[in-house]
Amino acid sequence: MDIQLIKKIKDKKTLSNIDDSFVEKFILLILKQNSKLEAKYKKNLLKERDREQIVKSVRNELNKRYGQFWEKTVDNKNELNLELHSSTRERERIYQDVYEKIFEITGKPKKILDLGAGLNVLSYDLIGKNVYYYVNELTEKDCEIISEYLKNNKYKFEIIKGDVTKDIKLPETDVCFLFKLLDSIDVKDHKTSEELIKKIKARYLVISFSNLSIRGAREMNHPQRGWIERLLERLDYKYTKIEYTEETFYVVDKTRQSSDH
Repeated sequence: MDIQLIKKIKDKKTLSNIDDSFVEKFILLILKQNSKLEAKYKKNLLKERDREQIVKSVRNELNKRYGQFWEKTVDNKNELNLELHSSTRERERIYQDVYEKIFEITGKPKKILDLGAGLNVLSYDLIGKNVYYYVNELTEKDCEIISEYLKNNKYKFEIIKGDVTKDIKLPETDVCFLFKLLDSIDVKDHKTSEELIKKIKARYLVISFSNLSIRGAREMNHPQRGWIERLLERLDYKYTKIEYTEETFYVVDKTRQSSDH
């Protein structure tokens, strides 16, 4: 493990909470894509410009999956608010209506799995404390902060730390939230998303996609993602589409056939 290279990558504030092992994984991924760099790395012959190239490439990959969603780093639960995370900030206006429409379809769940939760935990007061929450986040630091917040506010919960694209154990639940998650885990195609969707042990999935550009600066010119509808139809999952200016939600019933689509 090249500690200095990892440290340089994490010098970017929005990436500073990421675990070293996750950064190392993407260093190895970038090296695998460039045989000359990989050879130099293995022989400890990297020049400064080589290291700068690796840092830039790894930061770009990590930003797609993690950094772009955070406005600043968070050090403790007292700093938590919806404005810190671009996904939750964009959703703040519609949260109440979103949950009402989701639970009209799914019924009020007893157990919810929230993958890549971020600061969505701050909206749980709209759902209630008679629900058991399984909350997933990528980094140790974010898991600690989220856990402290949920504990202090007397929620029933379990933290699941880890990369959802890897073999982490997922519990059986009534509903699973995948809010703005799939765009961040697919690299070349949508196989990773398909594998995750099939792996989740919940009757209902709530999959969402942003209709705004990164940081919510403006509406996307082409926000439609027809691939998810084609995927759900191929898997024969019935879904209901809920659309807002900011975000589009798919409430997916994995137990019912999609005969009306």
